[in-house]
Order: sequence, then structure tokens, then C-alpha cells
Amino acid sequence: FLIAVWIIIIFFINLLVLNFKKKEAFKTSFLLFSSWIIFSGRTLWTDTFLIFFTLLYLTLSSFLGGIFLAFIILLKPTYIVIALALFFYHRPKKIKLFLLGLILPLLITLYFLYRQHLFNQFYYYLFTFNKDFYLPLASKLPTPKEFFITMFYFLPFLPLLKPKQILLSLFFIIPAIPRFEISHLLPLSIIVIALLSRSKNKLLAFFILLPFTVSLVGQVRHRVGNFYYQPQTIQIAQKLNSFPDSPLLVVGASELLYPLTNRLPPNLTYLPMLPWYLADKDSLMRLTANLITSPSTLVVIDRQASLSGVKIIDRLDILNRAVNLLYQPVATIGATTIYSRL
Repeated sequence: FLIAVWIIIIFFINLLVLNFKKKEAFKTSFLLFSSWIIFSGRTLWTDTFLIFFTLLYLTLSSFLGGIFLAFIILLKPTYIVIALALFFYHRPKKIKLFLLGLILPLLITLYFLYRQHLFNQFYYYLFTFNKDFYLPLASKLPTPKEFFITMFYFLPFLPLLKPKQILLSLFFIIPAIPRFEISHLLPLSIIVIALLSRSKNKLLAFFILLPFTVSLVGQVRHRVGNFYYQPQTIQIAQKLNSFPDSPLLVVGASELLYPLTNRLPPNLTYLPMLPWYLADKDSLMRLTANLITSPSTLVVIDRQASLSGVKIIDRLDILNRAVNLLYQPVATIGATTIYSRL
């Protein structure tokens, strides 16, 4: 299903970009696909949807444009600067209809937060968590290789854009800050390609990037760890499917186990196994409390999995004590153990 979603989104992004510049569609398409390979590979990420919503905003009517600009803000509130940049670059013709489309999704979301009593958690993760944990622990400068790839890819485009287009493109670097990762530069790449204006310059960029892209496609190796299929992950999923349907908590093992087994975390409390989340004691306490109050939950733990040289399970002392006290091992596959409640 996720692969189908990814392919459909890529198809419509190609369609929207080629509609921007109908001439020389082959070269535009080549640049677009080279961007997907270099900056994203086969990853369905939030940035993928950001590109899609951005192109829809630039393409659709004022009312629908407002809706998709609201989607950009709701996807990641930190993208509000990007939303503002888009608004000033591409002002809607009918401002009242645009504002109606913009406000409607925001009001629906606020109403949902109110009905579900989620305002406190929304505020916590938007402001407190980002300030206290994400910014101090997730900051990451580009490696020399990442810097070289990025500069080599984007520099040929800069002379081809107008100053206003360059300013808009710079705003799309924001998703890569403060944690620089090449995959987060995909929105910038697609927007730059969509904004290319002069055919002769597009042809120049095509020939500049052709040898680089061909060589890079053969060398880039995307990380295949927790995010992709592995034989052991499939074995664990098959074993879990032999148990009755129940919630699932995955610690250290592949989080593909959630969709592969069609299971959700206890009380819908999901905590990514990343250092900035594991350092947040409030989140760990909430996860542990929800596990304790969900006796049917199965727990999968890879006790050898580590982050920055520290075993993940050692970062989860409260959760680990609860599992040792309330759970028993029922199956072991490699370094991964499946637990059920006593």
C-alpha cells in the first residue's frame, strides 16, 4: 500500500512539474527523477507530501490553494515560514476564497484537538519538546560528502533562476535545518526544477548534471536498516501474526513490524526510537503507563540494537523494568524477543 501511495504521488508530482514547463519535458523529467534517486531513493517521507502540496498550491484555484497551504502548515508547523514564502511568491487571485480554504482545515484540526483533549500534548511537542530535546540532540552538520553532493547538484541551477525564485528556493532549505540530511533537500530540488524558466538554460543544466547523475546513481547506497525489509523482520512479523490480534510495542527492532502485522502501539502511543525521544522522560513515562494499562499488548525488543554506541534498551530503564516485571518471553528470533503479559 505504501509503495502504491509513493508511486502515485511521484506520478502526480511529475505531472504538475511538467505542466509548469511543457517544453522539453524529457529533460525536466530526467532532472526530476535524478532528484528522487539522489535525495530520497525509495523513501516515503513527510517531505514527499510537502512537495506535492506545494505544487498543488501553485497550480490550483485560490480556495483549493488555501486548503493545501494549510496542509503544509499542519504537516509540520515548523514549515510555516515556507508557507509564508509561498504566499508572497504566488499571491492568490481571490484572497477571500483563499483565506476560507486556509482557515477551514486549521479550524477542523483545532476542533479535533479540543474534542480529544490533546491541546496540552500538541503544545508540548510543538514547543517544549523541540526546544528541550530536538534542537540540542538532533543537530547535525553535513558531512564533506553530503556538502559536495549538495553543492554540485544545486550550484548549476542558481544562475538560471530569477532573484525572487532564488529567495523562494532558499526557504525550502529550512527542512534540512538544524539536522542536515540529504533526503530533506528533495523539496528544494523539485521546486528549483519547477521554477526553471529558460529552455536554453535548462538544456545547459541537463548536460552539466548528466555525467554526475549517471555516476552517482551507480554509487549511492541508501541505508537499509530498521526502515526496510530484512529476512529477520519478515520472520518476526510472521511469528507475531500467529498470535491473536492485539496492540504491539516495538523497541529496537524494525518498526515495519507495525504495518506488516497491522497492529498499533498501546493506547495509540507511538514513540520513535531516536535519541531525542528517548531522552524525554515525560514521553517515556507516558509510553510505559500506556503499556501497563494495556495487558493484551505484545512487546518486541531487540536488546542488541543501539544508538550512538548505547543500547536502546539501556536508555529505557523505566519501560525495561515494567517489561521484566509484567511480561514473559514467548519467542526469540536472533537478538529479538517477543514478550506477552504474564
